[in-house]
Amino acid sequence: MAAHILLLRRSTDSDAHEQHDAYVREFSAHFKQVHCVAPLTDEFVAESTLACIIQETPEQASHWGVVVTSKRAVEAFSHALHRLEHGEALARWWRTVVWFAVGPGTAAALRQALAIEALGAEAGEAVALSRVIIDQWTAIKEAAATTTTTTAATLLFLSGEQRRDTLPRQLNAAQCPFREVSVYRVRECPELAEELSAACAAMRREQHAAHWLAFFSPSGVHFALPHLNGMDLSPTRPPASRQAGSDDEAAAMTWRVAAIGATTAGALEAAGIRVDAVADIPSAQGLREAIQRCLGN
Repeated sequence: MAAHILLLRRSTDSDAHEQHDAYVREFSAHFKQVHCVAPLTDEFVAESTLACIIQETPEQASHWGVVVTSKRAVEAFSHALHRLEHGEALARWWRTVVWFAVGPGTAAALRQALAIEALGAEAGEAVALSRVIIDQWTAIKEAAATTTTTTAATLLFLSGEQRRDTLPRQLNAAQCPFREVSVYRVRECPELAEELSAACAAMRREQHAAHWLAFFSPSGVHFALPHLNGMDLSPTRPPASRQAGSDDEAAAMTWRVAAIGATTAGALEAAGIRVDAVADIPSAQGLREAIQRCLGN
């Protein structure tokens, strides 16, 4: 396909080289040129709070389930767990509660880090995941009502500091109690401006190909868009007036925008960016198929 794409995400930490990243592999097989730029980096927070929660014994346990909505939340839990004495024994206990993950990437990270199979991996976004959680919570309450066994009352929600309120709002509306702990914060990658400039310069050399920008999180939208606007590469920039066959026409680039899911698409639209393609399933294949549908392939 004579199309180029700039993936605004970082390769997974477990990949020794960028070409082993699932998204780079998927798009390299179908696109002429693939670039990958990380718009953000992150750090763990509330480590002592999370460690105290992890060390609860079964008798003390107050959580019937855990919800993680990103790979970073999984990594924060795993990092805190493995720093504790008797970490493997604690891990066995935490495998007995119900886990929920939004999207196959988060579910795969949970499986790899903790050998836990999560519910909701097919949900793809917060509203759909909330339905899975609420259905499970309702079933647990109904089962407890028929026995003398008491049930832990709270869902543990591991989030980032800049998360949206969609999932908490849905849980509150269903009167599903939860305890939220923000376990990581994100900030702009120090090399973002430089790496974006280099990637866009490389893409400019192929003026007649379709050019795509793919966004993977609201935070990525927040950090990347100011740099794209600063380089006069805003996807909403109207085409310059030009005559057919002119040098200006050859130099012009048409940008299309893709989002990994509805939440990221909403962040782009809130910033005034038209979204051309949204993945039905938040995966490399799902995003590639959404873009190909837009291109008519």
